[in-house]
Amino acid sequence: MDATVKTTKSGIIGGILGGISLLYVIINTLLILNFFTGLIAAEKLQGLPIIAPIFLVPLMIVPAIIGFFIKKDKLCL
Repeated sequence: MDATVKTTKSGIIGGILGGISLLYVIINTLLILNFFTGLIAAEKLQGLPIIAPIFLVPLMIVPAIIGFFIKKDKLCL
């Protein structure tokens, strides 16, 4: 019974980590599209949406890899 509870908790953690990585991709894509189209005035951000992925992608790969090793599903992949 303990193994089942542990598997369920690790599955939830893996799903959360995969969701965090996916959420980052969605937010970053929306920021880049807004930068090119100018739908919402975000003058304070200037070129941040274009340069941020260079520094943040390695940080977001870590939760994706950990989530994939914990719970090997399509979301984490």
